[in-house]
Amino acid sequence: PSMKVFCQQAHITAARASQIMSLLFLSPKIQERILLGGDSLIEGMREESFRSRRGLIIWPQQENQWRLLTKGR
Repeated sequence: PSMKVFCQQAHITAARASQIMSLLFLSPKIQERILLGGDSLIEGMREESFRSRRGLIIWPQQENQWRLLTKGR
């Protein structure tokens, strides 16, 4: 199925689907923290906060940046 069909069936916009798909570039540990929710460290964080981390290919580097991002929250 195409992305258009997926978006229609999921009742989401193409932009939202793109945001969801971009989560796949994050390390599994970060994905888990984001997707399971209920974490006071990430509540209120904007999607833009995650964008720069997904550009890091090496997961330990992403996780180090994630710790810096969430430190003090």
